[in-house]
Amino acid sequence: MYQNRYEEIVENSSKTERDGEGLALEHSIELMEIAQASGISSKESIEAQFFVNRLWVFFIEDLSSPENALPEQVKADIISIGIWMLRETENIRRGESKDFLGLIEVSQAIREGLR
Repeated sequence: MYQNRYEEIVENSSKTERDGEGLALEHSIELMEIAQASGISSKESIEAQFFVNRLWVFFIEDLSSPENALPEQVKADIISIGIWMLRETENIRRGESKDFLGLIEVSQAIREGLR
């Protein structure tokens, strides 16, 4: 009886975390779409870059934590994606990239994977 209750709590906790991560990704996608429409030099672009960077630093730190229960290969794969996301936002900041489309597409794919 107690074991079943614990498993329900753990399952609900994981679902809540995934839901929160999905919402954060959804917000980042919305910000990047607005930034794409507003232009790379816009205030919206800077806000999107800042949010995407903060989000992916958070994800990478969480995935690097020994308490994170995901399989090692999954963690490594997502960390690699995170590093790519950070690199791409830096390229936008430097003017070496002109759009958010790749970042948006990758974020959408990850968001869908959380569902």
